[in-house]
Amino acid sequence: MCFIAFVVMAGALMGDVLSREITGSGWFGAPQVGVVGMIVVAYIGIALASANGSHFRPRFADNILIKWDNAANRISEFGFALFCFFVAFIAFSVTKESFELQDVTAVLRWPIWPIQSVIVLGFTLVAIRHTIYGIFLELRPIPPETPRNN
Repeated sequence: MCFIAFVVMAGALMGDVLSREITGSGWFGAPQVGVVGMIVVAYIGIALASANGSHFRPRFADNILIKWDNAANRISEFGFALFCFFVAFIAFSVTKESFELQDVTAVLRWPIWPIQSVIVLGFTLVAIRHTIYGIFLELRPIPPETPRNN
């Protein structure tokens, strides 16, 4: 899905640029389609990065907390899951309001809520994943450069 969204995004933007160069006029709605593709790529990308353990996380306290590694890892996983559940809740509230108000995009007149629901889905899946990692630390993906201390 992420790859398809990337192809749609890149294709819309490249097609628009080529059309402008050849005909002097771009494709109607191509920048908006590119933005929709970028949103889908970004929020699916968050879930993919999380699944590989390659998401950004602060590492400044890793050496300090080495004695409490399992506890620190659990706190980290549950804290990140809580943050993602909170963001998913906010995104859900906004998406629900967009659905109720029947908001549409300015140029293409597409409903906004399906696009916003990708944000809800992305953060919810990451939150569930990190809740599971907090319960079962052995399932956590560890990037190759990080030694496992469990």
